[in-house]
Amino acid sequence: MAACAVLLAVWAVWDAVAIWNYGKTDEAQKADVIIVLGAGTDGEEVSPVFRERIRHGVWLYENGYAGTIILTGGYGEGNAQSDARVAWNYGLDLGVPEVDMRMEEKSAVTQENIRYAKEIMDREVFFYMGYQVWRAVRR
Repeated sequence: MAACAVLLAVWAVWDAVAIWNYGKTDEAQKADVIIVLGAGTDGEEVSPVFRERIRHGVWLYENGYAGTIILTGGYGEGNAQSDARVAWNYGLDLGVPEVDMRMEEKSAVTQENIRYAKEIMDREVFFYMGYQVWRAVRR
């Protein structure tokens, strides 16, 4: 039994060190959009984890990594506003213009955050490409 406890402790420390080291890795690069995954709200306040995700997304935006932020998150139980809407308001408070933010409000879990954010990206790329085709044909 003691050997199992020691192995479990070693594994936990090993895992913690791996997470800590990965957290120091900077893989930021230019992208089409910045997707901020929802992390819950309490009424009209973002959770501490969500606040830091939003702040990091805004930092990436301000430093030119992408010109658009997609804020994700549906309606939590008992909330009048979606997580994405609360994040939108926080983004506005941080100085991000409305025109540079999009909201994904249908998701309930991380996989849906990504799926629905992709739908927003596809819709906007299609609109942009459609507009470019219309301009090209018109000339």
